[in-house]
Amino acid sequence: MSVLKVADFYYGAFLSALLNYGKKKPSLFDRAANKDSRRIYCLTTENSTEDYIIFTKAVMAQDNKTEKFEHWIFNFDKDEIKTLIDLHKGYGNVKLALICIKPGLTDSELALLDYENAMDCLGVNIGVKSRTINIKYLKKSKKGEGATGQGKIGLRAFGSGRDEKIDGRDNTIRIPRDALKKL
Repeated sequence: MSVLKVADFYYGAFLSALLNYGKKKPSLFDRAANKDSRRIYCLTTENSTEDYIIFTKAVMAQDNKTEKFEHWIFNFDKDEIKTLIDLHKGYGNVKLALICIKPGLTDSELALLDYENAMDCLGVNIGVKSRTINIKYLKKSKKGEGATGQGKIGLRAFGSGRDEKIDGRDNTIRIPRDALKKL
């Protein structure tokens, strides 16, 4: 009998979402050759002539959520950054599937970022030491609250290499919630 780890459920949730919500079903799905292969997958679909390499990572929601947004912080170590760079050099078509887990798992989110946006958020090219990608889910505010997030429902990405705001203006990357359909 196989012993399951908690992480297997999170990565399995990504695989399930891909099969259930993707517009085109994968024609080939395999693990990439890597020491931590449960997180890296090779995906072939009818939509693309290139294979996709999907690097997955999961994290629980942060306690600093408010009524206006929820927040997940994904920390990347040097080995993970090197793996991402090597995958991009070897395959070219790398995406990050960031699994944003809510307490109780209900209504958890999946943020799908392309390699360039991920590297921008991580600050790899500008040499930051702490490398994080922050995913923020904005909820529509109630009328009369004076909310700055009104009308900006959905997922946003920023991180150690990309400020959330510049001169008080939103500098986040909008993440389509139907990104799996575009694979």
